Amino acid sequence: MNLTYLTQLPVIHATGEHLGRVEDAILDLENGCVAYWRTSLGSRLRAVPLLITARRVAASDEAMTVHMNLDDLNAACEEAESATRHVDPAQLPVTLPLAGPLGHAGLSPIAFGFGRRTSVDMPEGAPPSWIWGRDVLDKPLFTLRGELGRISDVEIDTAANSLTRVLVKGSHGETSFVEASALRHVPEERTHFVASSRPSPQMSA
Repeated sequence: MNLTYLTQLPVIHATGEHLGRVEDAILDLENGCVAYWRTSLGSRLRAVPLLITARRVAASDEAMTVHMNLDDLNAACEEAESATRHVDPAQLPVTLPLAGPLGHAGLSPIAFGFGRRTSVDMPEGAPPSWIWGRDVLDKPLFTLRGELGRISDVEIDTAANSLTRVLVKGSHGETSFVEASALRHVPEERTHFVASSRPSPQMSA
């Protein structure tokens, strides 16, 4: 499934209870997988941003299903509302609360839905290979032959939790793709991406 599709899905618990919606994903480019899904849990008036490890979710065409104890999930949401906590990536838990710049998750710019990604959203000490999914989209992708086009989407095998292909739209509207494992170099500023291999044959525009 494509990242742009997955980040529009509702989030439900394994019991069938509606929890919220998916907002984004933290992609681990070094290991070629999703590290965490960024979710907004609760109602519109009381939404809590929470990161849930990809190991505890299952995606379908209709929803992202969370497989963890509901009491633990509710406790994580309560903690995210009030606590500022930084995480050692070597000991990452199942869920991560996202604290805003004033120490309260509800005050994070993300919680108001402006669609902006700032440093306060990524856990402190996160590996450099981690990047927000939406920070990948619409960025130029270069190969050995020069600029291929702009990244339009990322395909994810949700069953295996692996990034499979990167879809790229060329200057004339044509769409091609490269294997996700070919993304070898990511500038610190996230201005563009570089693929170490040639693109696969073009698909229909």
